[in-house]
Amino acid sequence: MPELGMNAELLTIETIILLPVLGLLLISQLARAKMGVGFHNRSNTYFLMSLGSFAVISGFFISQLWNLSPLLCFELAASIVLALMNPMNALCLFVAFLMLRPWELIQGYPILLVLPRAFAALWLIARIAEALRLRQFSLKFNRETWLLLAYGTWVFISTFWTPSPADTQAEWFDNFSRAIMLFMMCVLTIRRKSDVRDLKSTIVLGVLGMAIIGFYQFLSTPASLHVDDRLRSIGLLEDPNDFAAITVLALPLAAAPFFRRQSGMFLKFIGAIFSLLSFAAVWYSRSRGALLAFIMTIGVRFVIGMKNNRVVAVVAITILYLSYTALLTTFDRNAEDMETSSSARITYWKAGAKMTMKNPLLGVGFMQYPYQYENYSPTLEFEWGLRTAHSSWVLAFAETGLTGGILFTLLFFSTAQVAWRAREEEPELFYSLVGYGTAMFFLSHTYLIYPYLLFGLISAQGSIQRNALKPV
Repeated sequence: MPELGMNAELLTIETIILLPVLGLLLISQLARAKMGVGFHNRSNTYFLMSLGSFAVISGFFISQLWNLSPLLCFELAASIVLALMNPMNALCLFVAFLMLRPWELIQGYPILLVLPRAFAALWLIARIAEALRLRQFSLKFNRETWLLLAYGTWVFISTFWTPSPADTQAEWFDNFSRAIMLFMMCVLTIRRKSDVRDLKSTIVLGVLGMAIIGFYQFLSTPASLHVDDRLRSIGLLEDPNDFAAITVLALPLAAAPFFRRQSGMFLKFIGAIFSLLSFAAVWYSRSRGALLAFIMTIGVRFVIGMKNNRVVAVVAITILYLSYTALLTTFDRNAEDMETSSSARITYWKAGAKMTMKNPLLGVGFMQYPYQYENYSPTLEFEWGLRTAHSSWVLAFAETGLTGGILFTLLFFSTAQVAWRAREEEPELFYSLVGYGTAMFFLSHTYLIYPYLLFGLISAQGSIQRNALKPV
C-alpha cells in the first residue's frame, strides 16, 4: 500500500464532498420516480435490483480500496448505480470526479485512473437505455454544437502538420476530446430546469471541494515550505491562476440562491457561505486575472442594473476600477515579480501574434506553441524554454490559425448570446461566463474541460428555453 501522508486527509475531504453530490442526485432521482420519469413500472423490482447491484459493486470496491477509504468504496458503488438509473446522474458524477480528480491525489491505485472513462461509458449506457425506453433516437444539434464540432475537427486536422502527428493526435484524444465529449453530454442530456440545477450544484460542490483542499494544504503547511505563499489546489489545478479562474466560474453559481427572492433562508445562508469561501479562494490565490474577472463581473452587473442611469453606471465602474488597483497593492507578492510576470505575458502574446501572422491559415499546429515559442521570440528577457500563450484566444489563433481562432471566438460569443437571452431566468450563467471569459483571456484554457462544461451547460439551458417558447 503506497504511503499517503497528508493525501489521506485530503481524500477524506473529497469523500465528504461526494456525500452531498450523491444526496442531491438521489433526491432528484426520487423526484423523477414520483413524476414517472426514469424508473420502470415495476418500481419494487427495480429497487431490489438496484439494492442488489449496490451490494455486489460495493463488495468489488471493498476488495480493491478498503485500506484506502471504506467510505469511498460505498460512494463509488452508489455512484455507479445512480449513473445507470439516469444519464443526468452519470453526467453530474462524471463532472464531480473530473473536478475532484482522486486519481491525481492518490497514486498507486490503477482502478481510480479508470473512473473518467468508466463514468463516460455509464453515461452512454444510460443514454441508450433511456432512448430505447422513450423511443426517441433523434439528435438535434444547436448552433453551438456545430461550432464546437467544426472547431474540434479543425484542431484535429492541425495535428497533421506537426513534427510528430501520432503524438499530437494521441494528446488530442487524451485531453481535448474529453472536453468535446463533456459538451456533447451536456447538450444531449439536459432537458429540464431541474437538470440545469443539478449540474450547477455539482459544479459548485466540486469547486468547493477543491477550495477546501487548497485551504487545508495552505494552512497545514508551514509558511517556510510554501512555494510562493499563494493558494493552490491539486493536480490539474495546482497552478494558483488556473485554480482561481475555475473558482470565478463557480462564484456566480454559488451566490445565486443568496440573490434570489424565492430562495429560503437556508439556501440564502448556504449561498452566502459558499460565496465567501469562493471569494477567499480567489483572494488568497493572489491571481490578478481572477481578481479582474471578479471586478468585471460586478461591473457588468452594475451596467445591466443601471441601464436607465448611465451616469451612475459610469461612476460605479470607475469606483470598481480604482478598487481593483487598490486591492492589487495589498497582494502579498513581490512588486518586481509582478512586473516581470506582466512583461513576460506580453512577450507570450507577441509570440502568439507572430505565429498567427506567419501561419494565418493553419497556425503552428495543435500543442506546438511551447515548442515554437523561442523561434518567435528572438529577444527573450525574462522567461524561455517551453512556455504557453497565457491567453486562451492567443493560443487558439497561434496553433490553429485564423480559421481555428475565429471558430473558437464564434463559439464563445454564440454561447454568450444564449446566456444573455436566458439572463432573466438564469442570470448566474451569464455572469459566470463574463467572469470566466475574462479570466480565460489571461490563461491557456483553450483545450481544458472547464470552458466546454460551461458552454455546454449554457447551450443546453438555451435549448430548454427555446423549446418552452415553441407553440404546443
